Amino acid sequence: MREFSIKKALGELSIIVFGVLIALLAESAWNDHQNRSEGREYLGRLAAEASENLDLLRQDMSWGQYACTSSRTALSMLRSPDEEQEPAAFLRSVVLAALFSNPRYQRATHDDLIGTGGLSLIEDAVLRARIVGAYTDFFESLDAWRPPKDGALRTAVIRTLPGEFIQNVVADCLEVENGDNGAAVIRSCTTTPAAISSVSLFDTIRETPNLDGFLRERAWQTCEFEEDMSPSKVLLEELIVALDTAVQ
Repeated sequence: MREFSIKKALGELSIIVFGVLIALLAESAWNDHQNRSEGREYLGRLAAEASENLDLLRQDMSWGQYACTSSRTALSMLRSPDEEQEPAAFLRSVVLAALFSNPRYQRATHDDLIGTGGLSLIEDAVLRARIVGAYTDFFESLDAWRPPKDGALRTAVIRTLPGEFIQNVVADCLEVENGDNGAAVIRSCTTTPAAISSVSLFDTIRETPNLDGFLRERAWQTCEFEEDMSPSKVLLEELIVALDTAVQ
């Protein structure tokens, strides 16, 4: 009878142990499934964020080249005043040079991934390194590029011009595409807005202190923007392809 009781107890214990093991394996499998799902969600969000940044970068590269040309034009007109010079043409060039500002890009998903330790949810070590590398390079390159330091001068120039004139310049020179981000595309701008042709305003802007230095710095920075950011653009394009492949 005692032998039977021991066998029975051992049998029951085995069943309990087996049940616990099954439960642990099921929990582990469920956790793995959740981690993979969360990792894929992160990859999808990163792909969307990187794609948005790439679209903005392409736009800013085009805008930077246009601001570069406008800065040089305004600088040339400032240094070689001509009595027959069309005031509005000079003012338009100043506006287009000044409007280019420090681009704003997104990194919330990347920062959340790093800050929460979620990077470990991405199983592919090569992909993890590529994510960190591409984002680090991209934002370090942006930090190395700086808009003109004299932001007060830029603001003063913009505020001196009538809002209607600035609106006409933007309407003549920019074309907004349909879409969620409303990306602005630079187009040929050879017309002179008729909103202002005031010689007195022309003289006021032209005599602004440090305007020459502002335009020189703006020309140098906007002309260099595309070259400085091109390597980061390639890394971003490669990252997007890798993310899209991983999500599929």
